[in-house]
Amino acid sequence: MATKKEQYIDWCKTNDRIPLFMQDWWLDCVCDEGQWDVCLTFDKGGKIIGALPYYRTGHRGIELIKMPKLTPFAGIFIDYPHNLKKTQQKYAFEKRVFSHLIEQLPTVPIFNQCYTPQLTNWLPFYWKGFQQTTMYTYIIEDLTDLDAIFKNFRSTTRNIIRKAEKNLRIEKSTDIERFYTINKRSFDRQQMAMPYSLNFLKKLYVELEKRNQCTIYFALDKEEETHAAVLIVRDKNTAYNLAIGADPKFKNSGAVRLLLWQAIQDASKTVEQFDFEGSIMQNIELLFSAFGGIQKPYFRVYKTKNKFYDFVRTFFTKI
Repeated sequence: MATKKEQYIDWCKTNDRIPLFMQDWWLDCVCDEGQWDVCLTFDKGGKIIGALPYYRTGHRGIELIKMPKLTPFAGIFIDYPHNLKKTQQKYAFEKRVFSHLIEQLPTVPIFNQCYTPQLTNWLPFYWKGFQQTTMYTYIIEDLTDLDAIFKNFRSTTRNIIRKAEKNLRIEKSTDIERFYTINKRSFDRQQMAMPYSLNFLKKLYVELEKRNQCTIYFALDKEEETHAAVLIVRDKNTAYNLAIGADPKFKNSGAVRLLLWQAIQDASKTVEQFDFEGSIMQNIELLFSAFGGIQKPYFRVYKTKNKFYDFVRTFFTKI
């Protein structure tokens, strides 16, 4: 009999509504320092109706379930029956599916996952002893009217983009090493260690490019110097701002805003919405919110074995 992981892999092949960051091939790429597995629940006919993938690894000798690198969201994916006509029927279905999935999770000292903004009901986790912190992202939900979207930008953002258009050109490229170089400069400027290696990013990019689910944008001046770069990934419904890099020498050139505007325009041709991916850093939140997207809450759900591990989870912010 096939394992749950094998069943989930087969399910991903036939269900393109499963979000990008929960796809089996994505998990294969990003879970490089441990292994991923999945909890499943089935209907009476044996059809999968709910899935909760998770990444199990270790940190300084402590076993934990956490978010993989470069993966903003995980969560539960539910295949709702078509006959759920009433709101209370949907809630009852969610409670039953969520509870069954949560019960299958392995017991580890630290559990820490971020769930997609589409998951709005975390009560079944609370009833099982989990806690949560509310995070935020910004999403432009309807990309059909680009003029209206641009008018909805903060006025200073529109002005910065117009100025940048006169001084910079945008180049699409497959040069992932070049992107990594400019991406690393943003971390260097903040005196932060790069959270992933070039080899890690290359491996992920190969799989994304194979499926035509990513675009790299560079902003260059007349001297061919690179001011900034963004890496956009997408699934059936959404384009995601996965990573940004900017050269501190050109922090006032407007390159990042120009690239994001270009990415939004391109995304409008293939998907329904654009997700900036949230950040709790105030300067980044200010940048993303200026594009007029709707602020969407999402949950960081966590559970620790005792107060010591709760301290560990808090201290090691990357866990």
